[in-house]
Amino acid sequence: MKTSLEKLKFATVKQRVKYLRFFARWGVELGHIRADQMPGKLGTRRYLPKEHKLEKQVPTRAEFDLVFSKLRKRFQPYVMTLLCTGCRRMELAQAKVSWVKETNGRLFLSLPSWATKTRAARTTPILPEVVEYVRKQMEGKGPDDFLFESNPELLAVKAGHNVRYWVRYRNWE
Repeated sequence: MKTSLEKLKFATVKQRVKYLRFFARWGVELGHIRADQMPGKLGTRRYLPKEHKLEKQVPTRAEFDLVFSKLRKRFQPYVMTLLCTGCRRMELAQAKVSWVKETNGRLFLSLPSWATKTRAARTTPILPEVVEYVRKQMEGKGPDDFLFESNPELLAVKAGHNVRYWVRYRNWE
């Protein structure tokens, strides 16, 4: 079954291009394809066996607090809500005010099926740690307004860049 690129989300297309580049680099490394036959830039990254990959480090609470304090103020509510709901970046970035529901004094985020990666609707509890952030984001907005910012794609990308920047440069204390 052929899929039109226009029907796919930007993140899906980006991921597929990444896989194609990986496959092309692998073909060059094995000698099946010459590097000068490949259009565009393949990059210089090489495939690393699992034993050579670095282990991911879980930050301590102090490290998290330090990085969080360095984030731009406009990204802090989004990042904290992201961490406390377990949503994917685009799922939360495109959330509308009407998706937030209150039941028995607790807030929940109801994601419709079209907004999730798995295409299955789900309801996620909003933890008490971020209720004040979410309520503040809802102030003065209509039910069809975005919960965080009016350009969800830009928010997800820029917030991700901001987090990665401060995580990489932890030596700035």
